[in-house]
Amino acid sequence: MADIPVDERTLVARVEQVLHAPAAFAALAGALVTIEPTADTPPPEGGSRWTFFAHGVAFGESLALAEVGRLPVEDVRA
Repeated sequence: MADIPVDERTLVARVEQVLHAPAAFAALAGALVTIEPTADTPPPEGGSRWTFFAHGVAFGESLALAEVGRLPVEDVRA
């Protein structure tokens, strides 16, 4: 994933549940993914839980995503 820019805002998150995704990504629960947060939102605190809405930007041994939005977990229903 050398072509993905990484800085102090870049997140690595463990997927707890996939709510909506193409079939190829439906089994990502438990996997680590890299998330590039939107520029206008602060990165979440470590250990916090969020529902991320994102687009895939790089696919390989792991997955890199570009965030388009997020909500607290308790505000989202499956």
